[in-house]
Amino acid sequence: MTSTPPSLEAPSQAALDALFGETRRVRIIEERWVEIQTLDPDCDVWLEQIVLLDLERAEVATIRDRLRIQEHQRTFFCDCDGDIRIELHGEAGLLETITFHHGLSIRFERWNSDALLLDGPALLRWMAERGASGPLHKFEQQEREQQEAERVYRAWVEAAPAGLDPSLFGRGFLPHNGDDPAYGQAMEALAAAYPSAEERALVLLTWFAHSSSTWSAYSSYESIPGELLLRVESGTVLRALERREPVAEATLLGAARYFSTLSDRKSELAAVPDALWERLLQATRRVGIEENVERLAMVHGGARGPQRGARPVRDSEPAEGALPSRDHGR
Repeated sequence: MTSTPPSLEAPSQAALDALFGETRRVRIIEERWVEIQTLDPDCDVWLEQIVLLDLERAEVATIRDRLRIQEHQRTFFCDCDGDIRIELHGEAGLLETITFHHGLSIRFERWNSDALLLDGPALLRWMAERGASGPLHKFEQQEREQQEAERVYRAWVEAAPAGLDPSLFGRGFLPHNGDDPAYGQAMEALAAAYPSAEERALVLLTWFAHSSSTWSAYSSYESIPGELLLRVESGTVLRALERREPVAEATLLGAARYFSTLSDRKSELAAVPDALWERLLQATRRVGIEENVERLAMVHGGARGPQRGARPVRDSEPAEGALPSRDHGR
């Protein structure tokens, strides 16, 4: 006869305390993936388990006191399986395993949700005092990285062109469909703030220069200016750069990044004058990110190939292989 599994319940401190009341021993185990040498390319990592602390008697209550949770109605689950396992052992063996997630929450399989901790890193601090400082250092590093990511994101938002609200696109999960209404709304807002298509091109190029990393590895929201630039004719972009003197350094950097994305649109790249290519390369070199310099140089080399003598692209006739303009003459 198969036993019926217990129904899930909302996280509660009472249930957690009752579980600890039966616990006589606690093992805290860190799990991490490590690379290994193997002949199988599909199996080149190994889940390593390291027992950080093995505790009994009075220290069991100490662990319990550092796992005080917020009781709430909202259900949620962390996407990962947890970076620390807390094994609770009773008189007869293993009772339950609680997983600890990023110094913020815990998971207990009888619960219908993860539970936020009142003091997330309290357990990590206590573990560090006992000599197991790795998880605390990892948590603090993640906190610093998150703060830096927030700083970079705020700077990017502040650099957005006037009249454009970046929250149109949310954050992190961008619409991949080029016809998504958010892009059309953004172009309408830009047209209202900048009636000239050339001026719209310049402000988008300047925004596109704001990057926290290389042009091949960056936060997904940074692609928004580039996606909007695809709705401006490349001929308009070129005229804007040629007529604006002097061109601001940030605008040149944004233009370098923009042209680096057009590697498969040879006829459009062929219309870029040699003098402008040189300015774009110089601006990119001044930043000092070698990968970006190499990428732009490669695109430049492709533009100097057989199609280099192609006539400039006119706004009225899209280049071969180019995306159709979505600027609609605004």
